Amino acid sequence: SKVASGQLTYAVRDTQIDDLVIKKDDILGMVEGKITAVGRDMDDVLNKVVSEMVDEDTEFITVYCGKDVKQSQADRMLKAFEAKYEKDEIEVSFKKGGQPLYYYIISVE
Repeated sequence: SKVASGQLTYAVRDTQIDDLVIKKDDILGMVEGKITAVGRDMDDVLNKVVSEMVDEDTEFITVYCGKDVKQSQADRMLKAFEAKYEKDEIEVSFKKGGQPLYYYIISVE
């Protein structure tokens, strides 16, 4: 109950879910299986999803990078998250997951 999960993937078609208008190939950010962020910039969507998942009890953020994520992109986001969350003493790590379909799978504890 103390672990939240999130994912980033992409839309395969145009659709609308609740008040979110989604276009084919948009980046979809999900928290606990519910779409919470939509955009064209993967880094921006990842930041929105993680920000939504983090609370005052968070100690660890682990991000598993999918097979389509370049190492340079993962390194850039790791540095950004370390800088953003260091004041809160949250440990951030990015790991090679190699999963298809999901750019990132996120665990926040």
